[in-house]
Amino acid sequence: MRRMGIKTIIVDDEIDAIKSIELIVKEGFPELEIIAWANDIIKAKELIKKEKPDLVFLDIEMAKGNGFDLMEDFPEREFEVVFITAYHEYRLIAEAYNVPYYITKPVEIDELREIVHEVQRKRG
Repeated sequence: MRRMGIKTIIVDDEIDAIKSIELIVKEGFPELEIIAWANDIIKAKELIKKEKPDLVFLDIEMAKGNGFDLMEDFPEREFEVVFITAYHEYRLIAEAYNVPYYITKPVEIDELREIVHEVQRKRG
C-alpha cells in the first residue's frame, strides 16, 4: 500500500505567499501533500479540525488575527507547525507556544528541507 504524504495546510493572508509556498512544495518536497489552504484564522481553525493535518505552515501577522491566536485554539496539537513569517522578533513567542520551527521569508529551501526531514522523523 502506498504511504500517504504528510498532509499539509498553508495558512497565510496573502494569496501570493500561499502560491509561493505551494510552488516550493510541489517542486522540491514530494513527501508533502497540500490538502488545503486558508487566508484567515477562522477558516484555518475549521480546516484543521476537519482535515486533521500532519503539518501546518502558518504565517504570524495576518489581517484578521495572528498565528498565535490559532495556537491558542490548539493547546494540545496532533500536528506540527512551521511558522513562516517576515518578522524575526516573534521567535521567542513561537518557542513559548512549543513551536520550534520558524522560518523567515523569503523561504530558504535548505532550511525548509531540514525542518521537513525532522517532521518526517517525528511522525515516523
